[in-house]
Amino acid sequence: MTHVVSDVEGEELPFHITVVVANQTAANEELIKRLKEKAAGHDQHVFIVVVPIAEGGGRAAAIARARLGNTLERLRREDLLVAGMLGDPDAYTATMNALQYFNVHDVIISTLPETRSGWLREDLIARVRKASNVNIEHVVAQRDKAEA
Repeated sequence: MTHVVSDVEGEELPFHITVVVANQTAANEELIKRLKEKAAGHDQHVFIVVVPIAEGGGRAAAIARARLGNTLERLRREDLLVAGMLGDPDAYTATMNALQYFNVHDVIISTLPETRSGWLREDLIARVRKASNVNIEHVVAQRDKAEA
C-alpha cells in the first residue's frame, strides 16, 4: 500500500477557473464579450456558469434550465470551455456554494442595470466580496439585449 499526501490548496491548477453568476443576463453580449477577453488572457480558462433558479417552482426551474443550456451552447460556439449548474434561488447562496464546490480564481456577476436589478438592491456584489477571498467583477447588461 502506498500513502500519497497532496496539498490541493497549495498546488496551482493547470487552468484558470472563473465562476459566472447570471440569470436574465446569462447570454448577454456584454457578458460574452468579457468572457472572451478573459479567456484570451489565459492558455486554459474554464468558466462555470451558475444560473440561480428564480422562485416559482417547476416553471422557474424549467426556465433556468433552458437559460443555462442556451448559454452554455452559445459560449461553446464562441470556443470557450464551459460547464454549468443551476443554483439556489438566492444569488448570494448560489455564488457562495460555487465558491465552496470549486477551486475558483475569480467570479463575474452579471446583472441588469442598478434601477432594475434585484441583486444590486440586495447588495449582492459587496456581500460576496466581503465573504470571499477572490476577485469579484461586475458586468452590467441591458435587459433588451439580455436573453428573454
